[in-house]
Amino acid sequence: MNALLYGTVIQVSGGTPTTTTDALRDFASSRPLGIPVTVPIAIALTLVVAFFVKKTVAGRRFEGVGASDTGARAAGLVVSRFKTSAYILAALLYCCAGVLLAGIVSTPSAFQGDTYLLPSVAAVVLGGTSLLGGRGSVAASAIAALFLTQLDQLLLTSGASSGLQNLVEAGALVVGLAIYSVPWKRVRAWAPMNSRTTVKKGA
Repeated sequence: MNALLYGTVIQVSGGTPTTTTDALRDFASSRPLGIPVTVPIAIALTLVVAFFVKKTVAGRRFEGVGASDTGARAAGLVVSRFKTSAYILAALLYCCAGVLLAGIVSTPSAFQGDTYLLPSVAAVVLGGTSLLGGRGSVAASAIAALFLTQLDQLLLTSGASSGLQNLVEAGALVVGLAIYSVPWKRVRAWAPMNSRTTVKKGA
């Protein structure tokens, strides 16, 4: 799907970035009350999605499908329908982000969003959502995204290269995966047994 979208954009644009409209540029770069307009939009979307996921029947069903396909099917849910709907709803949010980014950049290229691929995954993982599926927190993911953004700004001000920024984001992703995916109880239970076995063999 990604390749198809790239091909469509390049075909329509002729491979040459075009300038966005003045209205979109003025809106995306506006600062009401000294705050970038993207901030209240992001907060509003986060609240709407969090309410939908946690407080509605449909949202709880989405979580159920993410937690266990087998359990969702046993409860009578059509898993493929919910998975397809999740991709569609996510695409709508990506579209909102892409429009705002186009207004900020003014002359976006077809590959403008590539630098956000790794940070978006890292933010979700750091927010406590397992890549293997299960319950997650929209608010926690938003806070993790804010943390990664501030971390990037710190690296930029310190003169770090883009390669180092990618390494830091990848490291954050690894830490998040280790915290939420590794069965630490089993590791702790296995470690003392292993150490005792080593001691006995040494004795």
